[in-house]
Amino acid sequence: LSFKPLHNNDDDDTNNTMDKADITKIETTLKGLSYGLLRPTTTHDSAGRALLFIDPSRLANYNKHNDDERFGVARALWYVLHSMLEGNETAQKVGIVVVGYPHHAKLSYLDRKLMKMNVESLSGCIPVRLGGFHICHLPWFFGKVAFPLMKLVMPERMRKRVRVHVGSEEKVLKELEEVGMGREVLPSEIGGDVILDNDGWMHERKMAAL
Repeated sequence: LSFKPLHNNDDDDTNNTMDKADITKIETTLKGLSYGLLRPTTTHDSAGRALLFIDPSRLANYNKHNDDERFGVARALWYVLHSMLEGNETAQKVGIVVVGYPHHAKLSYLDRKLMKMNVESLSGCIPVRLGGFHICHLPWFFGKVAFPLMKLVMPERMRKRVRVHVGSEEKVLKELEEVGMGREVLPSEIGGDVILDNDGWMHERKMAAL
């Protein structure tokens, strides 16, 4: 479903051909996208890999006890990754880089089932090359709770691509620049120049019926 257009510009004929389950999936996927947990920067590192920014603090209103919401966020990952690869031959060949920013997240936001689903998607279910996984500015609980859980569900190949960046904003930016990501391609949340507008991005996709 996530590889089909989410928007049909209110085409009644299209709506009439979908059953209730399909409509629910679309609605929950749109809700999953609206959180902004997963946002493409529309920029690339020095190797041409597309950047995906993940900010778990955006899940403040996410209900981890609701299966529909969980699957909606999981489908949102598929949709976002597909949007990053479509028409981008370079990214299709060299892959993507994930930049995670859990600094403002809370322990209560952690959803083990969703984490497992997303890791499995990134590690094999979706045909995308993962060139790197950079986690910046960790909260206190990350090393004690979240990261051990991530390592349990991550395949060895993915674990080897994980890099953790701690310290001042300038220190982290310098480390990211050393691996091909300068300020000009990074989100403003971590000190970069790119302003991410999740609502604007979703509106553009809707207008293009994607």
